[in-house]
Amino acid sequence: MKQVTAQVANLPQEALRLLSTPLVEFGGITISLIGLIAFVIGIIVVRLLARLLGRVIVRAFLAQGRDRRSAAAVARLGEVLAFTIGIVIVLESAGIELSAFIAMFAALGVGIGFGLQNLVNNLASGVIVLFEQPVRPGDFIELDGTSGEIRRIGLRATTLQTVDGQEVIIPNSQLLELRLINWTLSNTVVRLRLHFGVAYGSDPDRVRNIVLDVASRHAAVLDEPEATVQFEAFGSSSLDFVLLFWVAEPSQRQVVLSDLRYALDRAFHEHGIEIPFPQRDLHLRSVDPE
Repeated sequence: MKQVTAQVANLPQEALRLLSTPLVEFGGITISLIGLIAFVIGIIVVRLLARLLGRVIVRAFLAQGRDRRSAAAVARLGEVLAFTIGIVIVLESAGIELSAFIAMFAALGVGIGFGLQNLVNNLASGVIVLFEQPVRPGDFIELDGTSGEIRRIGLRATTLQTVDGQEVIIPNSQLLELRLINWTLSNTVVRLRLHFGVAYGSDPDRVRNIVLDVASRHAAVLDEPEATVQFEAFGSSSLDFVLLFWVAEPSQRQVVLSDLRYALDRAFHEHGIEIPFPQRDLHLRSVDPE
């Protein structure tokens, strides 16, 4: 009976010894089961605290009347910094010396440097994007022929949702290297252009009045600034005009342009104004058989 009692009493010590037994040893780093468990728990706690810090930053910015999109960008950067510092603290608390990691990575530094050039470039670009804010979550942009709304800005890549509902992952370096059009950076009101032509012999003043009337009837076309029609050129087979008008929602510009084309086609038919098509003169000449 005494022997059984002694074995039971020694169970906590045996369990502690088992948990403390090294599982992996390399480069001066010793990893035990209890250290691994503590590390995982520490990572979870650090992640939760980083998210909490991000929410606090957003609330603080909003309380000062700042823009929500700017607050989200700063909060994201704060989360990353807090998470990085937390990881360092967890590693030190787990008894893992960072000098061992530094020595190990120094030995592999050259190979890793060449292999991760794009990753480092994207990370550095992500930091620049978060600080300079050429784009922010919620902005409608056009990049390399793809347009859509910024959904999320990460340190490595940015998520863009197109008007078709597709989510495009864009490396952050492309946001700085490629030609980027931000339709909503400082103002959501933008001017659109609708080019059209009418047949020679049409009254330009009458055409202008019809087009302005059609534009004024569309709900998305703003009254201020007011729309205008400019006479562009005497084309090869048509009088060329352009309708300049303003909208408050850039993401709907293709829909508005399509609606106006439908309406202009109906209006021109109703008023007897012809929309021409390219014409060519063909000259036939007889050839002497000899």
